[in-house]
Amino acid sequence: MKIYLNIIICLIAITFISCSSNNVNILIEQPINEELDNKVMSIKINEKEIFKNSLKATIIASTYQELTYKVDENSNNIMKVYIDDEVFVFNFTFPKDKYIIISPTFNHEKVNVSILKQSKKFTLF
Repeated sequence: MKIYLNIIICLIAITFISCSSNNVNILIEQPINEELDNKVMSIKINEKEIFKNSLKATIIASTYQELTYKVDENSNNIMKVYIDDEVFVFNFTFPKDKYIIISPTFNHEKVNVSILKQSKKFTLF
């Protein structure tokens, strides 16, 4: 009986720890514009680099790269996205903006980065 009680307590503790995660979940959408193929994109949150990689253009369907980053509870954060010489600055608040999609595009001969922020997980089709 004690073994079952210990197992139940451990499961409750694991559930509590996993639900109180301070991770921001970021999805990086790979561009559909060939002009951005192999361009290096880096992301900094509060001046700490969390991502640096080349973009891979996709023609048929969007693909995403997922990453997580631990932030302080109830914090205001600054995210900077760098592509070539362009810098895009965004603010987000945790836990209100726990899930973020970053979407780089190339329109009218100019690089642009858009983001979507929300507290619930995105549903991608």
